[in-house]
Amino acid sequence: MDIVTASDERLGASARRRSHRPEVEATRLRILRAAERLYAERGFDGASLREIAIAANQGNNNAVQYHFGSRDKLIDAIFHQRVAEMESERQALLDQAEADGRLADTGTLLTILSVPHLSLCDDRGHHPHAGFLLHYLIRRMPDGTVRGLSTAFTGAPAMCRLLNLIQQLMADLPTDIAQTRVTLCALMFLNLLVQHDAANPQAGDPVALARHATDTIEAMTAALSGPCSA
Repeated sequence: MDIVTASDERLGASARRRSHRPEVEATRLRILRAAERLYAERGFDGASLREIAIAANQGNNNAVQYHFGSRDKLIDAIFHQRVAEMESERQALLDQAEADGRLADTGTLLTILSVPHLSLCDDRGHHPHAGFLLHYLIRRMPDGTVRGLSTAFTGAPAMCRLLNLIQQLMADLPTDIAQTRVTLCALMFLNLLVQHDAANPQAGDPVALARHATDTIEAMTAALSGPCSA
């Protein structure tokens, strides 16, 4: 095969990939959402890649491996895709807090950490990402430092800035204690969403959820600001 022919074939393959890109992205998103839901319900060991492919309406049982390669890469893809979805809202909340002079207020920062999760809901008003993230934080970041809070959100500048601001408020605490407190506070809010969804199997109750979310953030603020006797 001469160089020109080889080049033409590569360009043709590239054009075919571009032409199918929207379809590929739609398929990847269906897989991500199906996996997120099953992992939220069963944990990371409770759903096979084959079951995820079926739940995503994929005729090929190897579709997950084709698009993501492995379970671990699929799990990380769900995590990073959802972080990216919350970036614009977190940035807007940070901008507003900065305009209001509240970037050093613990409750404000924890609100910015938590509130974007409320918009990640399905057609029933449930929050499958909350259940997924509970498993992720416990299994992938069991003490808040295995992956490192600073590296887990690479590519998400608003989230990184938020975590840095929160950590600045805890500058007097040992680093591991500070990171663990942030993780535990995140778990509190995620657990609220999971409990709310379980109590409302048909549809969520946004009024009750808003009330409990406000109270939970107040509890998180108290927990994050408490004295350290370790």
